[in-house]
Amino acid sequence: MPWSTRGVPWHHVLALRASFGASGGDLSNRHDYFLGGFQQADVVRSVLNPASAPVRILRGFVRDAFHGTAYALGTVEYRFPMLDVDVGAWTLPLYLRRLNGAVYTDVGDAFTFDRRDFKLHAGAGAELRAEVVLGWILPTDLRLGCARGLERSPLAIFDCYLALGGVF
Repeated sequence: MPWSTRGVPWHHVLALRASFGASGGDLSNRHDYFLGGFQQADVVRSVLNPASAPVRILRGFVRDAFHGTAYALGTVEYRFPMLDVDVGAWTLPLYLRRLNGAVYTDVGDAFTFDRRDFKLHAGAGAELRAEVVLGWILPTDLRLGCARGLERSPLAIFDCYLALGGVF
């Protein structure tokens, strides 16, 4: 009986992630950090190695809206199961396991220490996630999401994205 909720592991998840970085030194070796927007990395690498997924995303803002020699970023995400599908089409190498939902908020800034321009920016949104198996052996997520920056600024936008692979 496909398309039922029977057998769904009703595990709800609260996922937390924090990251930060700083760089210094002479201008030729110093790294600048950029935050803003949803930045899909190399899709193939993200599917084959989920740990290589982008970590500096601040959804709901223009791409690379904030930059500096340091950054601080946090994400809070609530994930919940929606539907246990367990179906594949004919013998195609694509199998849909289940549908999940997620709501999240990203909070962070990229800044420069000597300018003391640190100011937190927040975005919030939701995703629909399809757990799929590609090529009969490669599990990954297909994600459709939308986010909005939570401030009055030309950098805060309503943005939708489609991504393959997980964020974390």
